Amino acid sequence: MTTIRLSASASASTSSAPLPRYHFLDWVRILAFFLLILYHVGMYYVTWGWHVKSPYASDALEPYMMLSAPWRLSLLFLWRQVMREDPPRAPAARTYIVTIGIAQVGWVALALADLPIGTTVLLFIPLYALELGGPRLAERKAATPWHPHHIAERYGLMVIITLGEVILGTVFAVNALVHGEAGWTVDAGLLAFAGVGLAFGCWWAYFVIPWAEPLARHRERGWWFGWGHLVVFAALAAMGAGLHVAAFSLEGEAEIGTTATVLSVTIPLAIYIATTYGLYSVLMRERDPFHLALLAGTAAILVLTVALATAGVDMAICLVVLTLAPAVTVVGYETVGHRHITDALERL
Repeated sequence: MTTIRLSASASASTSSAPLPRYHFLDWVRILAFFLLILYHVGMYYVTWGWHVKSPYASDALEPYMMLSAPWRLSLLFLWRQVMREDPPRAPAARTYIVTIGIAQVGWVALALADLPIGTTVLLFIPLYALELGGPRLAERKAATPWHPHHIAERYGLMVIITLGEVILGTVFAVNALVHGEAGWTVDAGLLAFAGVGLAFGCWWAYFVIPWAEPLARHRERGWWFGWGHLVVFAALAAMGAGLHVAAFSLEGEAEIGTTATVLSVTIPLAIYIATTYGLYSVLMRERDPFHLALLAGTAAILVLTVALATAGVDMAICLVVLTLAPAVTVVGYETVGHRHITDALERL
């Protein structure tokens, strides 16, 4: 969440002049990476589900892991150093510490409370409000510096990581299939192709947009960039979960039909594509008619996929058809769209 907060410093100056770097935070960054390494090593030995597990997994480490999980992300110590070393921005840093600290205590308490799912979801609301509203309140007191190209790069890496989860999920799902009684089948191969194809298409569609340029010229739009990416990350993660459902369906373990299984991948993909176009329009202040044509083509593929599933077409084939949805954007950009983006950047 720290990256989101830094990118959301919308009240910072709109000047594109180089911003000061907080060199005094370097030692904290080193400790943060050390904590991150320990955390992921620990994930190998706890009993929770993860990509790889030790045969000697135990619950002995789990209390420490639960306590370190939120702190490794928010890193209140970063803001403590800012408050100490940068007095003009101390009010903002102090507000970050208070809002982040309260939110993290809430998340840990919620994790330990083991409440019913309905109550837990309701308690998410004030905690999310505090997470998302705290930066806005802090930046009104004193704008903190952030580098638009660095922030765009960080978010791009987060997109790659999330897409990596899609690939990894596909590999593990297919691995479970091919080591079953049926072994390698056409459906298993098609599922692998669909997972990789969707991830590759979504990656290409995202990185054709020069996200840093509008942030550099209009820093006040950083709020929308940061908040909008929460939807991007969630949609990509949900798409990976949908591919897992597809694997369960091929194994005969799913309790839902083909149409619902296809929708579990189609809906997150639709949200991802719509959000990507929406973020482009908000950051560039563009309403490009060509984008409407691309969205119409994408929507046609999405509808066709669901229609095929409803008509009884094999689920794996439907997912292969679905891989054409992000391809519409990719082909549109490579043929015509790149000139539209160049013109939009000149109008910024």
